[in-house]
Amino acid sequence: MPDKRGSHRVRKNLFTAVKWYDAEGEIDGGDIGETLDISTSGMLIRTENPLPFKARLTIALAVEDDVLKLEGEVARLEREDDRRTLMGLRFLGLDDKIKNALARALGEE
Repeated sequence: MPDKRGSHRVRKNLFTAVKWYDAEGEIDGGDIGETLDISTSGMLIRTENPLPFKARLTIALAVEDDVLKLEGEVARLEREDDRRTLMGLRFLGLDDKIKNALARALGEE
């Protein structure tokens, strides 16, 4: 069902790796984890190393037999417990190839 973002969210656990950058564009850190849900416009992940709101990052997302490379930004932060935070990521500038691969993986094609 579409949500307020206008895209269908699917509960799906996918391996995810993210890297973030400092003001000079140098890699400043990274983390791995699993998605809790995903759509063609963004995803929700659980992390022990949350980034600041609006932080820009690159995302490597394992989908079927492929690894998709995406750009994104932190759109939501919600403390889950003492160690973990839910981090909502908004995808930025997706090309048609990536959008189609995501739609296939989510059963939207």
